[in-house]
Amino acid sequence: MTRLLPLLLLPCLTACENTGASYMIDGNKDHSISVVREQRYFWGSAVAQKVVAARFPICQQRYDIADGKAGAGELELYEVNEVLYVLHQGNNWWGVGTEKCELQAFKTPPEKYGDLLGKFRFDNGTFKFVATKPATPPGK
Repeated sequence: MTRLLPLLLLPCLTACENTGASYMIDGNKDHSISVVREQRYFWGSAVAQKVVAARFPICQQRYDIADGKAGAGELELYEVNEVLYVLHQGNNWWGVGTEKCELQAFKTPPEKYGDLLGKFRFDNGTFKFVATKPATPPGK
């Protein structure tokens, strides 16, 4: 019976979501904003979400944001300038600064939140960043 227990628990583990996606700023892997999603319990629909702001070698910081729903949801990413971004999901707005890797929650939408870069979302069952417009290759 103890040999069968791991096999019986396997379906419970496969139902959990544990995924992430990144937006590389100017195509630079050392300067990015990422969203990480983790479903703590297979029986629940809530997914813990975190934002990771990174600008190596200066900083990298992870912040908890509002929970999402398993297998669903979109987070819009806007660019204010080269080190200041706005992340939006539902009624939640966050300012993400990559100069010092900081996060600020807004109680109301900011007056200026820049240009929409794209969305962190599920596309064909995979959570990823989908750009609003294709990136221009360097030198073009």
